[in-house]
Amino acid sequence: MLLQSGSLPREESLLERGARRTAELIAPPQKSPSEALRDMRLPQSAIDILSCPLQDLGFDIRDKTVQPRWSSSEHTFTVIGNQGLEQILLHIEGWILDNPTDKKYNALTALPFAFEEGTSLLMLSEGLDVIPARAYRNMIAERWPQKHGVQATFVPWIDILTLKKSSPRPDHAHVLLRDILELDELSRPVPGAPSASDMLPEEKQELTRIIGRTHRMSNVLQSDERIELQQIIAELSEFAQGTERDRRVLMDMAGLGGLASGLDLSGPPRTAAGTLVLGVERHGFLGDRPHFHALGALLSYMLTLGDLPRDDATFIARLVVECSLVKDPDYIRKLREEYDLADSVVREAAPDTTARPSERDYTDRKYLSHLREMLVTRHSMEDLRLLCFELSVVIPDLDYDNLVGHGKATKALALLEYLEDRKRIADLVEVGRRLRPDIPW
Repeated sequence: MLLQSGSLPREESLLERGARRTAELIAPPQKSPSEALRDMRLPQSAIDILSCPLQDLGFDIRDKTVQPRWSSSEHTFTVIGNQGLEQILLHIEGWILDNPTDKKYNALTALPFAFEEGTSLLMLSEGLDVIPARAYRNMIAERWPQKHGVQATFVPWIDILTLKKSSPRPDHAHVLLRDILELDELSRPVPGAPSASDMLPEEKQELTRIIGRTHRMSNVLQSDERIELQQIIAELSEFAQGTERDRRVLMDMAGLGGLASGLDLSGPPRTAAGTLVLGVERHGFLGDRPHFHALGALLSYMLTLGDLPRDDATFIARLVVECSLVKDPDYIRKLREEYDLADSVVREAAPDTTARPSERDYTDRKYLSHLREMLVTRHSMEDLRLLCFELSVVIPDLDYDNLVGHGKATKALALLEYLEDRKRIADLVEVGRRLRPDIPW
């Protein structure tokens, strides 16, 4: 009896078999999240950026391996150390911290068991487009400290790139690094290394501007909005098919050419788009265009692009309206009408810029209480450090490290008491308005 055609599988040719084996060697099966978390050493690209300024601070950088009591698997990560003190740096691959799944979540849930209670971790992810997914941020910020006593801070990769590209002077790179990696408890500059107090006023202002651009995370967008906007930008022709030059031209057209020089817009579309979103969101309002937030300038230009899908344009227009990214009533009215945004509610009232420092009673206890609450709820520890750093230009004796306490609330209260005793609250408000125009000072 004849066999029907196709009843037996066709045997691979020698050429096909060789190609398949080569592909298996080149592209082995993807590791599981648990396997990937066994090796969390920094990539060489990060070590190359960090090594020199770390040496200026008297640090070494090395690998360390631990074995949790509950597991036979070891974990390897990077440690920077100085005179017996250590700061742990974890590099977690971007695909783990993006798009949550049960396996990824369970692997990250188990990770803090590898560290002793009271451990402080800094997490970096070269492959992550923007920031960890919300589910992971909640886990890291709430569950890890409460259940394991492990504190973890995420350091966006853009901060490392800023350290590489934007230091005002090479010999001051260690000042930026100390702020980025929170090295205050470990920092011991080597003899002769310059400190912030050694800088000229103009150098201090430039360094303050750069640290502010690197660390001032104004929560303009919600996490899901940031991710959706990142995807929209990644699909623009300049990002999907264009070169890095095309992406910088887009920023020039949006009036953000100066900001573009400090951002790394190379790489895959989603990565470059994430860098762009995070960079313009942090920049704040533009000095030469005070009615435009940097993000507002970008989004307003994107709305002029003829090939932008209607749904994407509506989403962008809603962000401009609800986040008060453009302070032009006529323009906002036009957006509401064109994109049917009558139901959009502005999330925060515009900052009160009518009452200047000299017009306000800074001895009023109610107002001082308002300032204290605002410093605690609307500022991170990095923001408070930046605020003190800028204030020290006009109040030379002010030093963040000399303020009493360690927590944010204690530091904020100590800062207010210090300024109130010297009748310098007006300086705080003036500097605060410049650094954080999104806050009603």
